[in-house]
Amino acid sequence: MLSNLSLSSSSNFAINETTSITRAMTFITDITPNLVTRIVYGILAFFFLLCSIKIAKVGHTQPWYHNSITIRFFFPLSCLISLAENVILALEGTKYIESTSVYLKTLYIAHAMVVPILLNATYEICYLVHKRRSVNFCGIFFDEGKRVKLISNPARSFVLRNLVRALGIILFVLQIASNFDLIPNEDDELAGITGWISLIQDERSWNEKVHILVSLLSPAFLVLTDGYLSVALWRYGTTRAMVVHSSYWNPWFSMLFGTIAFGVGQIFGQKEWYPLSSNLGLLILIISVILVMGEVDKDMEAAAQFTHFLSDVVRASFSQSSTMQMSPSPREIALEEQQPQFGGVGSVAVATDISHGQTASIETFARM
Repeated sequence: MLSNLSLSSSSNFAINETTSITRAMTFITDITPNLVTRIVYGILAFFFLLCSIKIAKVGHTQPWYHNSITIRFFFPLSCLISLAENVILALEGTKYIESTSVYLKTLYIAHAMVVPILLNATYEICYLVHKRRSVNFCGIFFDEGKRVKLISNPARSFVLRNLVRALGIILFVLQIASNFDLIPNEDDELAGITGWISLIQDERSWNEKVHILVSLLSPAFLVLTDGYLSVALWRYGTTRAMVVHSSYWNPWFSMLFGTIAFGVGQIFGQKEWYPLSSNLGLLILIISVILVMGEVDKDMEAAAQFTHFLSDVVRASFSQSSTMQMSPSPREIALEEQQPQFGGVGSVAVATDISHGQTASIETFARM
């Protein structure tokens, strides 16, 4: 009797634990999607795979990304994490999800890395392109590839770059706390599966809605930071880029559009639509970053070609100067041609007399 009760209690506890973990993960709901929704999630997963391959290829082939671990490795990894998430959403309500709680827990941790990775990747891209062209960025002044300022500008650059990384770590911790219900005295099943509209329309007190608020903080911070970075890139591409555009509506605007789309995807309140809208907004943001990376590559290549052109001009000028110093000038050539006319006899006398060791030739040359 006691053994049966113990087994029943343990099984109920396991079921409740699995259900709690499934509901705790952002975008994972207890609603079984229909066939059309499953197909849409499958399409999103496919595009996330294409984005991961594209980013990995660009990071491997372009030399200016080789020193950035975030862009080369972690950015493609974030796309793969989103791919796995959409696959789970497509399989929600099936036996594959119910029997893989261990893998889900691993994905819950990996999912918390997506927003910090995107934050650091976009910052690295923006920092890189401004540094390459020596353009002012976030209070940092660049000059010929070196950070210069009268008052501790290198320290300011160091603090700013590490501040972004520290912010990414904080957002990661917040997402982990939301995914695993680590908020003290708060366990809201709507946390992570609903947007800002539901948070605002919820009539409960803010103390009772802390869990939902924490789950929405990480995407909100990403929208704010990427909004500023996208405007900085748009301004750079319009006014400072090597490839000049005739209008403000140019490809450098794409990242700002992607940031707006990601923010709109976080607004929907219904848990039936929020998982789809948030993933779609995330995909649009990643595609927009890829488009901006293409513009950055064009700008970097144009800058490299211009640098090589200036180097060739300098080398050619040095070579021409050396050639001019070695070869006689037209004045010297004219003087050499005139020497036999003015002193031909004297020259012959000098040559003849010197060869015989006589001094009379000097007197003869003086008289001439």
